[in-house]
Amino acid sequence: MRRTLTWVNLGLLSLWCTQATADATKKATGPLASQPVGAGDFIQMFLGLFFVLGIIFGMAWFIRRMGSFQQASHGALRVLGGLSLG
Repeated sequence: MRRTLTWVNLGLLSLWCTQATADATKKATGPLASQPVGAGDFIQMFLGLFFVLGIIFGMAWFIRRMGSFQQASHGALRVLGGLSLG
């Protein structure tokens, strides 16, 4: 009985894999299937990247300008010594 169930499960798995493979090999639909990636897409991607990097650097500048890091410790931390790891 157990061998029969194993073979049935194996058969169902192979049918499912065959169907999944058939679905994957069908022609894709959507914007990338009909048009190749052009120069405008790269420009849009780089402008978005520069925008995000500008926000990150702008926030870092603003935090440094406001001095939040120096005021947070209030002089409670001190460097007691150092150790060379090289």
